[in-house]
Amino acid sequence: MYDTPKELFENKRYKGLDLSVKMFYGILYTMARDERDGVINGKPCLLVTNDELAELCEISNKTVISYKKQLKEYDLITERRQGLGKPNITIVNLPMSVNVLGTGEEYFI
Repeated sequence: MYDTPKELFENKRYKGLDLSVKMFYGILYTMARDERDGVINGKPCLLVTNDELAELCEISNKTVISYKKQLKEYDLITERRQGLGKPNITIVNLPMSVNVLGTGEEYFI
C-alpha cells in the first residue's frame, strides 16, 4: 500500500497539483520511507530510474519526467545527478502541513 500525505489535499499550496501527480508523489514518498536507500540532510532518498518508475506505475517514461517536473516546482522532490550511468538520487521532501494548532504558520512535518 502507498501512502499519500493528506497535506497534499488540505494545503492550498498544493491545489494546482494534479491528482495523478499527488498519487505519484505518494509512491515516491512510500518507497523512500520503506526502501531506505539513504538520507541526505535528514530527508529520505530514493535510487530508482525513470524506466523503473514508469514500469511500476504503468505510465510512460515521458509521463514520469512530467510528474517529476511538477513535483520539483512544488518543492516536493529534489534530484541530484550521479552520472556514469547511475540513477539520479531523488530526495523526497516532506510537504508543508496545514496551519498547525491555529497559529497561522505552516511547518514541515
